Amino acid sequence: MKIKNKIYKDLLETYELWNAWKPDFTFPLDEVDKEFLSKIQLEEVSFCSTIKGEDFFNYELVVNEFSKLINEYKSSYLLSFGYDALNKNRLRTYKGLTHSLKSKNIDSTNYEFDCDDGRSILGVKINLKLLDNLSLDEVLFKMPNNYIVLSESNDFNIPFLKLMKNTLTIKDNIVDLNFNCVLEQWFKNNDKDINKVVRIGGNGNTEISIQKFSLKDNEGNT
Repeated sequence: MKIKNKIYKDLLETYELWNAWKPDFTFPLDEVDKEFLSKIQLEEVSFCSTIKGEDFFNYELVVNEFSKLINEYKSSYLLSFGYDALNKNRLRTYKGLTHSLKSKNIDSTNYEFDCDDGRSILGVKINLKLLDNLSLDEVLFKMPNNYIVLSESNDFNIPFLKLMKNTLTIKDNIVDLNFNCVLEQWFKNNDKDINKVVRIGGNGNTEISIQKFSLKDNEGNT
């Protein structure tokens, strides 16, 4: 496995590089506030397969890198949003998004966002600080529509239902996460409590990357 480190200072000019493995609808440039985006930088750690045409990843190494990153901050949460907008159902609400995970005793808070037509979207906030690497692996790669927020503060507000309303789009029953909206929600008001917003990049076959977004004037906060 080859590991590469990159820093992107101009996300507009380098869009085709750092968003190469993501569908355009996850970060539509025609909907982006370009002035705001110019204030954001991206640090990327890429794990690349060294065997052409084969999946050959040391996932333990990837998870270890995530674990080190999480431990650099006082608070770290994974936010996850369901892939489907479905009719409300008591059993579905009770089970939440984490019911299929093998890992137990996860410190999580479940949410349900009500759509205007009687359907709803499930969401969950998971405290990553309390997870061992085995549980972290499962949460990172199995939870839908997820990303991570990192903070130097022990107590910061996560307006979960507001995030669901302002960062998710629904087409038919499919729920998509608009990551440009995610960055705007966390950074546009220059929230100094939030240091980084992190997502998993790559194609999952020949490359996996850790993409760490931050305000440029927060460069000293690593």
